[in-house]
Amino acid sequence: MSQMDDHNSDFTGEEFDGQRSGQGAAPPPSAPPVSGPSSSPGAASVPPLPGLPMKNPAAAGILSAILPGLGNLYLGYTRMGFLQLLVFAGTITLLASEALPGLAPLLGIFLSFWWFFGIIDAHRKAKLYNLFLQRGAGLPGVPGDFELPGGGSMSGGILAVVVGLLLFLHTKFDLSLYWLEDWWPLILVGFGGWLIYQAWKALPRG
Repeated sequence: MSQMDDHNSDFTGEEFDGQRSGQGAAPPPSAPPVSGPSSSPGAASVPPLPGLPMKNPAAAGILSAILPGLGNLYLGYTRMGFLQLLVFAGTITLLASEALPGLAPLLGIFLSFWWFFGIIDAHRKAKLYNLFLQRGAGLPGVPGDFELPGGGSMSGGILAVVVGLLLFLHTKFDLSLYWLEDWWPLILVGFGGWLIYQAWKALPRG
């Protein structure tokens, strides 16, 4: 009987203390998370693409200073490049035609603003382009909605085909282009309508 009591006392003393101390101990450390797109909320949604060539931000800015839109064309953003060029050329045409003499100061200020905007926009996009190639989207310094230029541009291709066809008809068949003096603003109307339609398609549907 005394041996049983000794055995019980040993259990209630040492083993119980061990169990109680084990309950209060911190759990073992968990395994480190596996790196990947979904390992953390801040992980990049798009992996970096080191195979593509880097762009020169200074060159993009200089090209846009020479002619608005050239910097974006150099980066591959054809749609924005053509848009900047069309707005710049259209504003100069309005100023040269003297059709709106009362708005000449406003148009001149807008032209200066558009020129500087093209330089800053191309330089900034080139830096974001390089960061995207190095880090991917969603990481520090790269906005989550930033996208690389696509392989082509539907609007830019259509515009190039139409302009090339008109010039061909003019040089080959002596087609008069004087009507463009009255109808060229419709190019901006059509292009703006297409941009509005693309933005409308991208809106979330409730």
